[in-house]
Amino acid sequence: MDSKLPVTAELHIFRNHHIPMKKIKNVHTDGIVIPPRHSRPENASLSLEIISRLFNYNSIL
Repeated sequence: MDSKLPVTAELHIFRNHHIPMKKIKNVHTDGIVIPPRHSRPENASLSLEIISRLFNYNSIL
């Protein structure tokens, strides 16, 4: 028997320098995806802050 469950998802896309950390913390998510950058890790200011503050509460990829 081939049973398929309906899948629903809501996607929020934010640019790295266009959203305050306060707003990110208020978005209820099951996970966070942070794409790779073409720069050095120390230049990923908000991405590093998101990881350090939210890794205990969200799955991060």
